[in-house]
Formats: sequence, C-alpha cells, structure tokens
Amino acid sequence: SAKQRKRIQTSIVVALIAIVVAACWPMIRMATKQLYEIICVNFIIYTDKKRYEFRRCKEYDCTVGYIGLTVVTVLDILILWLNASTTLSWITPNKSFLRKYFFPTPNLPIYAHGFGINIGGFFVLWLLSWIKSSVVERFIAKRLIAAQRFQKDIQKKKRREARRVAAASVTTETKTESVIQEDSSDIPTCADTDNLEQLPQSYHNSFMDLD
Repeated sequence: SAKQRKRIQTSIVVALIAIVVAACWPMIRMATKQLYEIICVNFIIYTDKKRYEFRRCKEYDCTVGYIGLTVVTVLDILILWLNASTTLSWITPNKSFLRKYFFPTPNLPIYAHGFGINIGGFFVLWLLSWIKSSVVERFIAKRLIAAQRFQKDIQKKKRREARRVAAASVTTETKTESVIQEDSSDIPTCADTDNLEQLPQSYHNSFMDLD
C-alpha cells in the first residue's frame, strides 16, 4: 500500500542519514569543535571591545556615549537574531512551531523562473546595519571626540595654571633671596677687634655691648 511504501522510503532515508553521520562523525565532531571555538573567540572579542568602549565613556564622563553603546548592543542582538532566523528558515518546515520564535520580517517575495524568495529579512538586516553603523556609531564617535577635546582643554588649563603658580613661587623665592643678599651686603665685617674703631658708632656700641 501507499503507507507501507512511504514507511519504507522513510526508513531508507533515515538509514542513509545514519550511515553518512557515522562515516563522517570525526569530521562533524571536528567541525563542531572548531565552530564552538570560533563562537567563543568572537564572543570574547566582542565583550572586550564593549568593555573598552564603556571604559572610554567613563573616562571622558560621556553619558550620551553610554546610551549610544546600549543602543548598539541592542541592535547587535537584533541582528544576530535576524541572521539566525534567516538561516534556520531555509531548513525549518513551514508548519514548524519554531517559526513563531523567528524574527518578524515583512513578506517581500521576488519570483524568478518559477522560484520565489522573500527579501524582507535582507531588507530589515540592511536597515538595522545602516542604523547601527551610519547613525548610532557615528553619533557616538562624534560625542566621544568632543568629550576627549573637552578633557584635553581642561588638562591644558590645569597645566598652565600649575606652571603659572610654579613660576610665581620661583619669582617670589628669587626676590626674597635678593632682598636677603642686599641686607647682608650692607653689614660691614672686620677681621679683628682693632677695626672696631673704623665702624660706625652704632655697630661699635653693639660690639661693645657683646663684650
């Protein structure tokens, strides 16, 4: 009967798939391992990049940068979801329950030579990528550059103020030393007590008081 033939065909297909999987299992395992390592490396690179960008925003005290990076992260998640949905839609049956978890895309079919393809997912992917790169990331870059320039201006002002204070301090010390040298140059000295008679009366009296 038709049911028996269908069961036999299904059994043959399943048996062929099992044979192919068993024969190619080492390659499948190696490919799976490499795919897992690639995903892990890309995830680490992505998280390190985001931490660096958030750290730069904290360094420049840029609140707008925080908001922009959060929007970029959300767009990255949406793009990943859309790519996964587009890839799985090629192998998932139309009546499968998994399709309700796919990214919602408009239905924009294009027919050529009797075959049709929905380009709604590609259009949404292009739109999200354009918003991310040409709008949000460019805006974040401009704000970070402005914050960096502002921080540099503040640092320059602080350095100029420190140099001015240092120069004023050096000038004050120089004036104090010159005054001390002038005062000390006005005091006469003598080699012995016989020269006391040649000194002014005020100095003579002071030396006599010491005696």
